[in-house]
This record gives sequence, structure tokens and C-alpha cells, in this order.
Amino acid sequence: MWWKLLKRFGKIEGNYSNMEYMDVKLSKEDKESLISRYEGSFKINGFSPRAVLWTEEKQKIRFDALISEFNLENKSILELGCGFGDINKILQKRYKKYEYYGIDLVEDFICTAKSIYNNDSIMFECGDFLNREFKRKYDYIIESGIFNIKLKEMNNYNFIEASIRKAFELCNEALAFNFITERVNYKDDDFYYINPERILEIAYKYSKKVILKSDYLPFDYTVIIYKDDSYTESGIYNTDKCLRGN
Repeated sequence: MWWKLLKRFGKIEGNYSNMEYMDVKLSKEDKESLISRYEGSFKINGFSPRAVLWTEEKQKIRFDALISEFNLENKSILELGCGFGDINKILQKRYKKYEYYGIDLVEDFICTAKSIYNNDSIMFECGDFLNREFKRKYDYIIESGIFNIKLKEMNNYNFIEASIRKAFELCNEALAFNFITERVNYKDDDFYYINPERILEIAYKYSKKVILKSDYLPFDYTVIIYKDDSYTESGIYNTDKCLRGN
């Protein structure tokens, strides 16, 4: 009984390798559909934020929201759905030394990224995050936009939850993902919109230290989940202590 309560409401720790979420994978149809969409966009737009369905201005704003809470000097970063790895434009301006690893399904993106960021500390791989076994951890794990496309076979919410769980296992310090809220003035049938409360339900399973940022763009929000949610002060909400003035 206690394990069921912990699993449902608490912070789950330990080895996730035998948990059911590890069986949650993108179907072949979903992969092919995503790759086809972005390959088509790349053929039309070339090396441009529009190839990854962004505008340059909004891409920069989203990137900044993802990493603004972090000090990434001498840290390792894993980016899921990295596209061209353009977040490195910001990272290179702000930090002298960091290690970056980007993974994406689209080979055209990865080949382009490798040709642009020819650096020993910046690496790229064409692959599927959920289906790949990692032999190391990263200090921070980030993603921008991979949850925005509506999948054909897999349930999007399950995809999000499985990705967050695996990312939480692989990160040392924090992870940051962004989403589109369902409170929009127009909906595209190809996009996936989700209430922030549903993402917070997932986030609080793993940490008490969670940040929700929704002040940077309309209809877009970022959730940051910290690995270390410990605190030292006891009785933070002890009303008796407050009334005594202690």
C-alpha cells in the first residue's frame, strides 16, 4: 500500500530500468511522420529556424526561458530534439566552457549541425532519445518543441511522461522542457496543446522544487524540474512558531 502511494504521489528514486515507462517508445509510424515533416520543412527553408517550425526571434526567446535559471559554466548539457543545435549561439556567448550533446531524429539537421559547430565540446547524434541507452549522466537536460506535434499512434501525454522520467533519471541537476498551453486563440490540428497543471502533476512526482515560467511568450510555457529539492529549515509553515514570533 505504501509503495502504491509513493508511486502515485511521491518522489520515485532508484533504478527505472524495470518500470513500465521504459516500454513507452515512439512507433515506427510516428517516427516516420515526424522525420518526414521536418525533412520537408528543411528542403523548403534550409538552414533556418523555420526549418524547425520556429521564427528566429521566438526561438531565441524560448531558448532563453529554458536556460535563464541555470549557470552552465563547466556543465554538461543534453538537448533532446536539438535541431541544428542553435542554442549553442547563446551558450557560446555566455559561457567560456561547457559540454553539449544534442540528439535528434532528423539526419539532415544533425549533418548540418555538425558542419556548423565543429567543436570537440559540442557533439551531435541522430537518434531516438527514448530508445537509446545512455552510459553517462548530464548536469542539465533541455528540450524545445519536441512535444508540440500531435502524434498519430502514441498518446502524447504518455510520450511526455516517459521523456520526463528518463530525463530525470539521466540528469544531475535539473531539466527544462517547454510546451504549448491549451489556452490559445486558435488551434492547429497538427499540434498538441496541454494544460500546465497536467505537466506539474508529472513534475511533482519527482521533485518539490519546480518552476513554471509562462511570462515570455503567449501560449508557451516552460517547466523546470530540479533534482535536488532538499531544504534545511523545518516547520516552514508552522503557524504556532510564527505567532510566537520565534
